[in-house]
Amino acid sequence: MNPDKTKISAGLACGALWTVSKGIQQGDVVLCPDGMGKYRVGEVNGGYYYEEGKSLPHRRPVTWLNVAIDRSEMSEALRNGQPLKGLSRPSIN
Repeated sequence: MNPDKTKISAGLACGALWTVSKGIQQGDVVLCPDGMGKYRVGEVNGGYYYEEGKSLPHRRPVTWLNVAIDRSEMSEALRNGQPLKGLSRPSIN
């Protein structure tokens, strides 16, 4: 327990944990910001696991594709973090 955490931050942490452990499935496409205005594209290739001692211990294995999407090219819904369902793996030329 962390007594310094607010109820809101605790709720956000629980939501993030649920997403990683239950919401994301093998084969899902995920995006990760690279800190330079682009998002890297990956495909989840395994189940949830916990790696003790890491700053982000709740994990899923991801195969990162050689694809980057500029944030300005994303739809408004995607920029706002809305999950998209029914996407297929991007093709790589």
